[in-house]
Formats: sequence, C-alpha cells, structure tokens
Amino acid sequence: MIREYLQQLSARERSLVYAAVGLVAALLVWMMIIEPVQERRAALEEIVERTRSTHQAIVQAAKEARQLRTGGTTVRQPLATQSLVGSVDETARRFGLAAQMKRVEPSGQENVSVWLEKVSFDTLSSWIEEMEGRHGLRVQTMEAERVEAGLVNARVILGP
Repeated sequence: MIREYLQQLSARERSLVYAAVGLVAALLVWMMIIEPVQERRAALEEIVERTRSTHQAIVQAAKEARQLRTGGTTVRQPLATQSLVGSVDETARRFGLAAQMKRVEPSGQENVSVWLEKVSFDTLSSWIEEMEGRHGLRVQTMEAERVEAGLVNARVILGP
C-alpha cells in the first residue's frame, strides 16, 4: 500500500517524502532518547554538586569539632621548644590549678609527675585533655582520691 503510493509519486515528490520521514524519525529520536538523557544528566550533575557541598560542610564541621575538642587550637606545641615541666606548669596556671599543684617533677626522660590537692575533678579532666590535645602528652598513670564532693587529690604521670 505505501509502496504503491510512493511509486505513483514523481522522483522529486518521493525525495521530499523520504526527507520528511527522515526528519520525523530524527525528531522522535531526539525527543524520546537524547533530550531525556540530557535532562537526567543535568539532574545528576545537580545532585553531585549538592553532595559535594554537603561533603564540604561535613568536613568543615569535623575540623571545627576537632578544634573545639583540643581547646580551640589544632597546632600542637612542640615539646622541644619548651621543657616538659614548663609545659605542665604553664598549662596548669592557665586552668587555675597553680594553687592546687603541690609538686611537679620529671619522671624518667620523657615523663613528668604532677601532684594536685583538692582539685576539681572536672577542671583536672579538662587540663588533661588540653595536655593531650595541645602538647601531645597522655596520661601514663593516674591515681585520684576523693576528698570532698567534686574534689580529688591526684597524682598524674604524663608522657608522650
């Protein structure tokens, strides 16, 4: 039926019909395949950008959390520039522990022993976190004895 119709047309008219059919076919391919793929790609690119933005926000929040956990600073002060006892003494003064600190002395080559009396346990804990976060000193041993509600006598040995 279509073949008979096409054969009745002149060569020029057949060429026009073939061109029209080709144009319609190309338009259908564009509308049903290419355009939806491009739209989906644009949507995926937007999702990737939002995900990257969220990732950056999470990385920044983690960085801020680490800073806050270490007392607001991320740079550890090298122990070579300041003596171990000096670091302990200076940090204890900043935390208001100078009056409670009864004795500080080196313990071996890399450790320092600190005796504190009637010190707030919360303040002691914060000071120990500061020593670890800022100076890289960790508690090697610790003995604490409750004196009053919230107050302890403590002996702490700090070292790398």
